Amino acid sequence: MVGKGLSERRSLKVIGMSASAYRYATRPDRNVELLQRIPTLAQRHKRYGVGMIHLKLR
Repeated sequence: MVGKGLSERRSLKVIGMSASAYRYATRPDRNVELLQRIPTLAQRHKRYGVGMIHLKLR
């Protein structure tokens, strides 16, 4: 819509989207190492729950 002459603000209002959602830029995930360690801990200690795995990671 912006390319056809409508302002960004009006275009977003027409489709019902917020400006912050339109301008959102993703950031790289900082927890890659943690996300890899959680399943390995869960496989090794099958009876551990979320709380115990959290304690082990700390």
